[in-house]
Formats: sequence, structure tokens, C-alpha cells
Amino acid sequence: MAKFGRKSKYDPLTTPSLAEEYAREILTDAQIAAKLGISHETFCQWKKKYVEFSEAIKRGKAVSNVALVNAMKKSAEGYF
Repeated sequence: MAKFGRKSKYDPLTTPSLAEEYAREILTDAQIAAKLGISHETFCQWKKKYVEFSEAIKRGKAVSNVALVNAMKKSAEGYF
């Protein structure tokens, strides 16, 4: 039986690493989706469907959150 519709843009070899990289840039989910060339709805579906994608986003955001907190602490202490 033939499948209809578009071929998914999801590539298990590259998409998770790109998403992680974008998440480290402190981008919102909508901004990450735009950089990946997909809708926010598709982004949310991928997070549910692909564990490696969801985990990559979490790793990227964790790194960016730590960097942001450290920058805020330095700023509060008078460092620039």
C-alpha cells in the first residue's frame, strides 16, 4: 500500500543535533522550529514522536539555562 503526503524533514542523524544546537542559543521552541523549517505544531509532534529529538532539546536548554544563570549572577555581582 502506497503512502501519501510529504516526506518528513526529520533526519535522525542530523535533526536532533541541530535542535540541540539551536536550544543552546536560548531560542524558544517556535524559533527552533522556524530554524528547522517546520511549523511549531510539527515541532511539538516531533518532541512526542522522537525521544532523541526531545532529549536533545532538553540537553540544549539545560546548557543554555546554566549559562544564563551564571551570566545573571555575574551581572548582579557587578561583572560585565
